[in-house]
Amino acid sequence: MGPCFLLSFLKLFGGAGGLLGAGFSFLEELLPFTDIIPTFTLAWYLQNKFASQSGKKQQRRRY
Repeated sequence: MGPCFLLSFLKLFGGAGGLLGAGFSFLEELLPFTDIIPTFTLAWYLQNKFASQSGKKQQRRRY
């Protein structure tokens, strides 16, 4: 499951933050008892919080 999370994190968030989050997500999957951390939810929240603070409206991706 770790490589799947890594690739999906990179695709969803992209950039340097996505790379950092993907590495953290991968390590989280490797370490025992760390699956309780909601990595994707925290990353989404932080991305939206910082986007709203900088005054930029983020476009939603449509799939």
